[in-house]
Amino acid sequence: MRLTRLAIKNHSRLAPTELEVRKHLILVGPNDVGKSSVLRCIDLLLGASTGQLYNRIQFEDLADPDKPMLIEADLRGFNATDKALFPDELTVDTATGELTLTISLEASFDTNKTLSVDRRAPKSGIQRQLSVRQVEAFGWNLLSATAVNRDIRDGRRTPLDDILQLVDLGTERDDFKKLFDAVEAQLGKSKTLKRLRASLASQLSKALPVELTKDELAFTTGTL
Repeated sequence: MRLTRLAIKNHSRLAPTELEVRKHLILVGPNDVGKSSVLRCIDLLLGASTGQLYNRIQFEDLADPDKPMLIEADLRGFNATDKALFPDELTVDTATGELTLTISLEASFDTNKTLSVDRRAPKSGIQRQLSVRQVEAFGWNLLSATAVNRDIRDGRRTPLDDILQLVDLGTERDDFKKLFDAVEAQLGKSKTLKRLRASLASQLSKALPVELTKDELAFTTGTL
């Protein structure tokens, strides 16, 4: 399934917005114009668990605290697994005849500033909220630009790296290195991963000023 429409209302950092999404969506603009807020709204709607929703949505997010903040999206392009997961939520678009899944998230605060969140498929007539499995099926993951810069730059270390660095592997280090080298070689030869690298290169080329090839991308085990 894929996102085809996004609407946001009563958000304190965004004007009422409705976007049509075709094959892909690229947000372009200077700092502090709302690009990250749009991505955060998509993440709240399609990626966050119920617990995360109550942890992340703040009273200050609402432009008018007396009205709910609304995030709504349409999705299309369902396979058999998707249809089985959303048997009651899918509707038929009267204009195109396509199956459509409309998901909405409404967040509101009462007079005591207690948050209430409702995420469901409003056009289906089903009042229940989306299940954990249904949210997971969207397959949405948000990786912030700062996280990418932090995690992929040369020399980046995690706490686990620091712990392992204190362990003296002795003669076993060579054995582990041979295993790592063998895995690296298999990652490079894998036909499945070659197809994946080609697909990733094609998608990245659409968003970058230069064209990438699959040979410029690699899967790696890291360093020992």
